[in-house]
Amino acid sequence: MGYRNRSLSRRAVRYNARSIPGCALSIAEHGANCQRFAYAVIRHYGCEIADFRSRELWEDDTFTCERWRIS
Repeated sequence: MGYRNRSLSRRAVRYNARSIPGCALSIAEHGANCQRFAYAVIRHYGCEIADFRSRELWEDDTFTCERWRIS
């Protein structure tokens, strides 16, 4: 199955653990961690999301919501 968006499918982004959400460096030039890459994909498709770190996602109730709780 091919990608519909060629600019996204042809872009190679290397993993960089230091390139965290909120980092001002270019993802294309400096890479990204998994969160920063995921946020870039989400924004690419027109959705808004803040540059949260993992711990901040648990506290946010503006951009995220609890769907179910695993006990």
